[in-house]
Amino acid sequence: MAIVSILIGVMIEAAVFYRGLRSQRKKAHHLEGLHVAPSARDRADGLGRRDDRMTPMSRILRTLLVAMLTGACVVARTAHSKGILRTLLVVVLMGAAAASGEASGLRGKVTCSGVKDNSDVVVYLDRAPDQPVKDYSLPTKDTLIDQLNLTFVPHVLPALKGTRVAFPNSDEVRHSVFSPSKTKRFNLGTYPKGTIKHVVFDQPGVVALLCNVHAEMSAYVIVTETPYFATTDKQGRYEIGNISPGQYLLRAWHEKLPPLSRKVVVEKDGFTVVDLEMKR
Repeated sequence: MAIVSILIGVMIEAAVFYRGLRSQRKKAHHLEGLHVAPSARDRADGLGRRDDRMTPMSRILRTLLVAMLTGACVVARTAHSKGILRTLLVVVLMGAAAASGEASGLRGKVTCSGVKDNSDVVVYLDRAPDQPVKDYSLPTKDTLIDQLNLTFVPHVLPALKGTRVAFPNSDEVRHSVFSPSKTKRFNLGTYPKGTIKHVVFDQPGVVALLCNVHAEMSAYVIVTETPYFATTDKQGRYEIGNISPGQYLLRAWHEKLPPLSRKVVVEKDGFTVVDLEMKR
C-alpha cells in the first residue's frame, strides 16, 4: 500500500512538473531576445537583481519530497512497526533539507559595442579587497588549448591560478607556442603533430599566446584567483554556478574593449542577475 501511494505521488508531481516545464518553455520562447537592464540603483551600488526561479534540480527534489510525504502519511496510518516509521521520517527530513536549499550563482548578459558580437567575454569573480585569500581545489585533469587548422582552440580560456594547461599540436605542420606577457613568459619551442606540451599558470592576470611559426595565430589565458568564471556566447549570455555566498569583485574582460569591474554580493540561495555593457 505504501509503495503504491509513493508511486501515485511521484506520478502526480511528475505531471505537474512536466506541465510547468512546457509552460516555462513557451514563455522563454516568447521572451527570447528581450533584454532587461538592471535598475539605476543596481548600477549605482553594483548589486544585481535576484532571480528566484526554481532550477530543474530544485523541482525534481520537490517532486521526490512530495512523493515521500505521500508515502509517509499512508505508512503512518498502517504501519505497526516503530522502526519502519522512524526510518521513513528520517528519509523525509533528509529530502526536505535537500529541497530547501538552492545553489548560489550569477547569470546575466554582456553587451559589447564596436565588435562583431558579444562572445568571448570572460566574466569572473575576484575576492573583494577586504576579503582573505582562499585556496581552491585545482582541476584534476589538464585544461586544453588545441592547435587546429592554424588556430588556437579555444581562443579565450579562463583558468584558476595554478592550473596546468596542455597545448597539443593537432595540425600537420609544426607549431611554436610562446607568450611575451609579464604574467607568464614562456616558449615551448617548435614541435610536430601529436606532441603535447604543458604550462602551469601560477599568477593571476592576462596571458597572450602567440605562435613563432604562424603570426596570424593568437589566444588568451585569463588566470583568476577563484574558480568562479564563465565565457559568454554570441548573445553575451553567461552563468556561473555553485558560488560560495559572500562579497566579490566582478570583472569582465574582452581582448578589444576596456575591462569592467564592480562589487557584487552573492546571496545564499538562488541566482543574482548582473547585466553588463562594455564599450570603447
